[in-house]
Amino acid sequence: SPAMSVTVGWSALLKREWIPLLVALVGGVLLHSMNVLMLATVLPSIVADVGGAAMVSWPTTAFLASSMVAATCTGHLTMRLGARTAFCAGALVFGIGALICALAPSMGIVVAGRFVQGFGGGVLSAMAYVLVGRSFPEPVWPRVAALLSGAWSMAVWGGPMLGGAFAAWVSWRGSFYAVTVLAV
Repeated sequence: SPAMSVTVGWSALLKREWIPLLVALVGGVLLHSMNVLMLATVLPSIVADVGGAAMVSWPTTAFLASSMVAATCTGHLTMRLGARTAFCAGALVFGIGALICALAPSMGIVVAGRFVQGFGGGVLSAMAYVLVGRSFPEPVWPRVAALLSGAWSMAVWGGPMLGGAFAAWVSWRGSFYAVTVLAV
């Protein structure tokens, strides 16, 4: 006989014990995804402060390239560290990269920080999806996956808006300090 599918509503995710994990997973994906796009609005401020106009595309390229490499390493990291530890390590590496960017005296150091940050973000984002299958019962997987996908959608408008707010009213360095705190 064919397996019966169970339709689960959104309210199924409101279990008290799942809320902290949902916040961590969605927060990890949101942290990474917003930083993909936030840089676009703070980059002119970075160039004005530390120079490096000729390297203006490198911070984004370094971030995305290392994110892709990190995402391909998640199977290995899961086997070596366990999914939860790998997720937390991704957050730590992401925060270290953001701090490097915040303290950067030159565009070369911003690029290096973005490379480190991208690796941590790639781990965060990919491990969030691994943890869905390991932490939630199968009937709620589609809803949790939808929440994680929604984080990417929020980043499309939220990342540039947040970066613009920091560039206009605080500083480009402040955006990276804020990201460091969020990663912790």
